Amino acid sequence: MQILCKLLGCVCLVLTGAGLGAYRAGRSLRRARLLAAMAAYVEEVAAAMQCAPCPTARLLQGALAGAGGLPLNLASLRDGPGLPGQVHRALIQARRLCPEVPQHLWIQFTNAVERVGQADTPQVVPTLTMTGRQLTAQAQQAAEQAQQDRKLYHTLGLCAGAAAALLLV
Repeated sequence: MQILCKLLGCVCLVLTGAGLGAYRAGRSLRRARLLAAMAAYVEEVAAAMQCAPCPTARLLQGALAGAGGLPLNLASLRDGPGLPGQVHRALIQARRLCPEVPQHLWIQFTNAVERVGQADTPQVVPTLTMTGRQLTAQAQQAAEQAQQDRKLYHTLGLCAGAAAALLLV
């Protein structure tokens, strides 16, 4: 009976290690997806600014449809003098939901989005386009890293669980 309990404990440790490895790998994958969504959003905003003039709030809200997975809540935006503050608050709230995104990339994204409506279209579109390209490149690198992390963390998790299980036996 005692051996059965030890074996059950060992199996639980191995599964816990595997679960922790899967969790870490999932964070890497989430970072890649968020970066891709951020890139898609700024590219959508740039394209919308070039196509047809429309109110800034509606432009920012409409571009969000093309950036699936970005936890940016812009539904309450209203055009007017308070729009920059509204956008800033929405970006701060979204940042809290995206801890996987490196700080410097989030700042770059925020700076580009906050320029919309504060500067003329010919000044903002190149910034958005450049930011979109950089975020796309970072998203591709993060996706490649996530594939490597997935293998690494799954293996490490299983090995750590197995090592802990051997210590119990």
